[in-house]
Amino acid sequence: MSQLLMNMAAFVATPFITIYLGKNLRFSPAEVGTIVSAMMVSGRLLQILTGPVADRVGGHSMMIAGLLLRAAGFAGFAFLTGWWELLFMTLLAGVGDALYEPSVNGTFAAQPAEIRPRVFMLRNQFLNIGVVIGPMLGAALVGYGIRAPFLSAAACFVALCVLLAVVGPLVESPERRPSVLENYRAALRHRPFLAFWGVMVLWWMLFSQLFVSLPVKALEIGGSERWVSTVFLVNGVIGTLAILLVHRLNERLPVHRSLLVGIVLAGLGLGFVPLFPAMGWLLVCVLIYTLGESITQPCADVMVAGFADARTGATFFGLYSGSYALGVTLGNYLGSWLVLRLTGAGPWLVYGAIGALGALGVTLYNRRFIDAARAERALAHP
Repeated sequence: MSQLLMNMAAFVATPFITIYLGKNLRFSPAEVGTIVSAMMVSGRLLQILTGPVADRVGGHSMMIAGLLLRAAGFAGFAFLTGWWELLFMTLLAGVGDALYEPSVNGTFAAQPAEIRPRVFMLRNQFLNIGVVIGPMLGAALVGYGIRAPFLSAAACFVALCVLLAVVGPLVESPERRPSVLENYRAALRHRPFLAFWGVMVLWWMLFSQLFVSLPVKALEIGGSERWVSTVFLVNGVIGTLAILLVHRLNERLPVHRSLLVGIVLAGLGLGFVPLFPAMGWLLVCVLIYTLGESITQPCADVMVAGFADARTGATFFGLYSGSYALGVTLGNYLGSWLVLRLTGAGPWLVYGAIGALGALGVTLYNRRFIDAARAERALAHP
């Protein structure tokens, strides 16, 4: 439930930041882009630092601090109008995200292995529900003024903070907490984790096209911005409904095999886009991509959690955010360049090729680090 409130609060306000900055405050495109990018950069890259710290000092206190900073950041958008002031508020909200995310992921990673896939599957479902409900609630609140979504988001973060403070830590504190340096050493010497980190950069390049190339294609085919909203609506709804498919897939296949299926589906969804220049077909491709995303995201989280022990979950998730930051940055630049410079099937063939490379990378990873390890154990214990 806490993840639902967190995601809903974020999506109540986030879709309106660009509109508020550009149309209401009349900032230049460069100023708007800087503020929007600052939240992503601070929220993701700082997790490389905050993850090991959370394992050292305790994730519960980090989550509360992160929620308070996010509340302050979004509330600042309702009361401040200067560019430097709003940039500071954006960084504040980003730092709050960097404190919260690796801490909550570390909490999930500390759950028993037999329920961990379901935990991350539910987390992903709540994310999709937030994507659907948040913007709808925000659109209703805008009727009371453009600042209403920001104040509502801040109130949700404060309410969630109070809830966590009342409930208390969700996992028992280990007898000994490793130092920050020991946390880094554990992750950076973990060869399977580092290999997985690199392979997943290709996935994040595909993921970024949901926000870059697919909206551009929807506008090109449909001729109206409402079709852009439809792309995100289909993504959110299908992602929410796909939980049963993901659950059954994980019952039949090990997580690392399910991950491969997810990346293949996402690559096919993007690669099939140019087959038919019709909006209905584009939405079918979004559906296929979303099924792949709904499988890939929780499976990747389960694998990252499997690299860590009960004391280092936040560290591994914090460093894993670097894979996201690199992949999304590359995907944003590549996608923007492709859709502006190439026409026809060109961009989508590139995305299909990235999906194929990602699937190949996961296959090689599985053979090198999972299948080989199982064979060694079988030889050691015949």
